[in-house]
Amino acid sequence: MKWLFENTGYLSGKEQMDLDISNAQKLAADNDSHSPLLRIYGWKPWAISLGKNQLDTSINYQECSIRGIDIVRRPTGGRAVLHANELTYCITVPCKDTSIAKKWYESIHLFLLRALSPLHISHLDFVKSQTNFTHHYATDMSKACFSTSAQYEVEYKGKKIIGSAQMIHDNVLLQHGSILLQNDHLAIADLITKNENDKKLLYEYLDNSSIDLSTILHRTVTYEECVHLIYNEFMIHHSIPFL
Repeated sequence: MKWLFENTGYLSGKEQMDLDISNAQKLAADNDSHSPLLRIYGWKPWAISLGKNQLDTSINYQECSIRGIDIVRRPTGGRAVLHANELTYCITVPCKDTSIAKKWYESIHLFLLRALSPLHISHLDFVKSQTNFTHHYATDMSKACFSTSAQYEVEYKGKKIIGSAQMIHDNVLLQHGSILLQNDHLAIADLITKNENDKKLLYEYLDNSSIDLSTILHRTVTYEECVHLIYNEFMIHHSIPFL
């Protein structure tokens, strides 16, 4: 398959989600004239994205408004993400069933793991086993995506660096996810809880379950630097290699 690469930069949350959906629809309508795509982008203004079926009752709309933070719904599942200082990727590729989608999930994260290898981060690896999400979703800590890791996601010393979600529609897989560049994602604790004690507990939980590249490396990792890493890895194969 011939793949395309796009860096569409910073847009609003709605614009980014509309582009993800549009690219998937174009590929579904005509696989022959539209190629699989790796698109990377950022968010301005910052935004909270909710999973497709996630209730918004926990969102502190007043606080989001004060801070100028948008709220948008993703076409994929999962829990809330504060898209702040991060790089988001989106992949659209033909895919007929969930068993193939699971293999793509692994392949995509292997690609991202290789892309980050020039940073020379030791202890950077896959999550080896699947989290018991039934138990996790029964807790208040499950409101935020980065509160737990799924199998094959990328982590550092047990802490999640990349959070991803996927969907299949009309034989097209759409998978997108966030690569944490700085620790601003932790501020979601102020935006999806209203009780001060709950805010503190969620902040601490997220701080213990996730980490960003700048914190690991003790220097600022920029969007542009991460774009360069991913583009270089893409150009080795001119695709996302499938396992």
